[in-house]
Amino acid sequence: MVNAADLEDRIKFDVVKLVEQANVKLIVVDSIIALYRAEFKGRERLAERQQRLNYILDWLMRIAKVYNVYVVLTNQVLDVPMGYIEVKRPAGGNVLAHAVTHRLFLRKSKEDIKVMEVLDSPRLPFKASAMFRITDKGVEDV
Repeated sequence: MVNAADLEDRIKFDVVKLVEQANVKLIVVDSIIALYRAEFKGRERLAERQQRLNYILDWLMRIAKVYNVYVVLTNQVLDVPMGYIEVKRPAGGNVLAHAVTHRLFLRKSKEDIKVMEVLDSPRLPFKASAMFRITDKGVEDV
């Protein structure tokens, strides 16, 4: 079973080797917070979880800068009830929010159509969106 320490070791050692040896230009970490939420449960371990998350995010940012690669993180969202509406916020709190440049929300629209909306970006307007589908040919505009 993979735990947070395994993820950290793979990023620090294996990913760096792959980037150097295979000329990797894109690193995708699927659900960056999942292992940390599973391993560091409860409010009493929140500080430890946030510190470890910050540690791995710092490693990813350093790899991106040193090797000129893109890093894409997927994440879980939390439903936060606010009066009569529910707001979706990224899990991981401010540590994650401050570590990323663009925050995008992906959702399914109809059948195989996906919608991507801008939540936070220094260059893209809030709520700007794009529709696309993923097929055998790759990503296609809708």
